[in-house]
Amino acid sequence: MGRQAARASGADQAPSAGTPAGVMLGVRAVSSMEPALLQVEDIPVPSIDGPDQVLIEVRAAAVNRSDALACRGILPGPFPRVLGRAFAGVVVAGTRELLGRSVWGAGGEIGLSCDGAYAQYLASSRTAVTPMPAGLSFAEAAASALSYLTAAAALRLAGPVGRESTVIVTGAVGGVGAAAADVARWLGARRVIGVVKGADELSLAVAAGIDRVIDADLSLGDRLVDAAGPAGATSAVDVVGGPLTADITRAMGARGKICLLSSPPQDSVAAIDLLDFYRKELHLLGLNTGRLAPASAAARLRELAPGFGDGSLRPTPVYATYSLGEVAQAFAAAERGVRGRPVLLPHGPTGADTVGIVTK
Repeated sequence: MGRQAARASGADQAPSAGTPAGVMLGVRAVSSMEPALLQVEDIPVPSIDGPDQVLIEVRAAAVNRSDALACRGILPGPFPRVLGRAFAGVVVAGTRELLGRSVWGAGGEIGLSCDGAYAQYLASSRTAVTPMPAGLSFAEAAASALSYLTAAAALRLAGPVGRESTVIVTGAVGGVGAAAADVARWLGARRVIGVVKGADELSLAVAAGIDRVIDADLSLGDRLVDAAGPAGATSAVDVVGGPLTADITRAMGARGKICLLSSPPQDSVAAIDLLDFYRKELHLLGLNTGRLAPASAAARLRELAPGFGDGSLRPTPVYATYSLGEVAQAFAAAERGVRGRPVLLPHGPTGADTVGIVTK
């Protein structure tokens, strides 16, 4: 069963085992398959080739819904491969500037076109990782990495966001939506409008401090337009897609930008008023984090570090922690839509939830 994540000081952290050799524990999808069939197995420790790569001792790896899509072959990638798109750990071999540092990474090719983080060690380009923010545990960093990367990249496309910005965020209490609302506020947005579904989500969004919250279950009508005000919204991060995207376009101001992150396959058509769209000179942009260049993904995470350091950005909650052998249970939790991220601990719980090492 999963364990609720705990935090400890860096002094309690177990030391790195050093450069490994031989075999390690890992979780591979041998072909497109259901996550319930995944098992832990002995696989070779990856080797690194040259000064541009690092070997990371993976202390924590998040289970995101996109990992389930990758496992089923819905997201493209070769088989067999180790899954896992978001992680935190310690560099144990490779470039001297990162050796011994706690790092995190997410998105891009990790876990899609190359092996991912559901293993005790991960080989990566040094440009694909960046030092962890001060004060985060490994589990928190892994849980937050993909959500905050996606949010930051989306707001970069839909921005710039600043003191005159009104930002709409759909799915505002989910992992990515909550991160987008936090990042928008951190960037100085004048107002953040959150769209949620149901009374429970409404309460969570209000408690999170979102400026204006609208329950889509009660029919949006003109409420989103009214919330955006006469000038309309300047930016939007649409995590939901489908017909809701059309409602967002109506609430946008002149030259507003909408970044679309997802849409349900069974309801992916939005009847957008193209006359309104072109007259307001709107921009609709798609974002697929699997196509981000590794260096760009790391750059977005690096830009967020000060916000985590001063407490402006709140880490994505860790739902529970699991051993690699409990990977099927972790996926089941993720697909139930639990609040927070299930997190795998490839080396077990000792030291994996502690605050990361920061060395000069």
